[in-house]
Amino acid sequence: RAFVVRDGVRLSHLLDPRTRRPVAHTLASVSVIASPAALADAWATALLVLGEVPTHTPLHRARVSSPPREEKKP
Repeated sequence: RAFVVRDGVRLSHLLDPRTRRPVAHTLASVSVIASPAALADAWATALLVLGEVPTHTPLHRARVSSPPREEKKP
């Protein structure tokens, strides 16, 4: 993913429309398989901007299935 580091914070080339600021979380990528490919690209960008969320809510609302997510170990 394209980013710059400013004042020790990693800033993405993607803008979060909620804040109008660059995405600053550490999520590196999102993979989506869909047809057409433009739909997969749109979903991947949207999910990357959202960052890590506790549930699959955005996907569930769109009736998109997702694989189970592995929990991070402390």
